[in-house]
Amino acid sequence: MEFRQLGPLELVEDGVTVRLGGPRQRALLSFLLIHRNEPVSTERIVDALWETEAPRTAAQIVRVYMGVKF
Repeated sequence: MEFRQLGPLELVEDGVTVRLGGPRQRALLSFLLIHRNEPVSTERIVDALWETEAPRTAAQIVRVYMGVKF
């Protein structure tokens, strides 16, 4: 699996480019790649993904993007 961050974010697996989600999901993936091997809180992710005031459900939206079940 190869991630390409210079230019448009891409994920390539076995030579095939994998379709990524929408803009906010790609932003989340990019944020996590930049902070690889670092613990990052949901609050920090929410702050990074929403430039203005985040919706009340932002933490839940992040969990859905990550496939985390709570």
